[in-house]
Amino acid sequence: MESVMLDLSQPSTWVLLILALFCFVYHAWWIVPYTRVFPVEVKSAIDTDRQRIIRIMTANVLTPNRNAKGLIELVRENGPDIIVTLESDEWWQARLDILEPDYPYTIKCPLDNLYVI
Repeated sequence: MESVMLDLSQPSTWVLLILALFCFVYHAWWIVPYTRVFPVEVKSAIDTDRQRIIRIMTANVLTPNRNAKGLIELVRENGPDIIVTLESDEWWQARLDILEPDYPYTIKCPLDNLYVI
C-alpha cells in the first residue's frame, strides 16, 4: 500500500502549500475576531430591570411550511416585544394577522416568490 505524501522537492508542491497557507490566513483574518481569542467588544448588561429589556423573536417560517398554529403558540408562550418572520408569504401574513391586537405596529412585506429575485 502506497502512502500519499507531498514531494517537497517539487516546485508545484510549494506553490500548493503557499496557496493553502494564504487561504488559511485569509479565512482566519475573518473568523478569529469572533472567537474567544479576541476580547469582547460589547459589555454584558448588568441591569436586569424587566422594563428595560427588549425581547425579539425571529422565525424563518419557510414559505412551504404551513404550521402557523405552532408559531402563534410560540409567540403567545414567549411574549416577545418584536416579531420578525422570514420567508413569509401572503398565506402566512393572513394567519399571523391574528397577532395584530397584541402587536399593533407592523411592517409587512410578504412575498410569494421564496425571495428569489
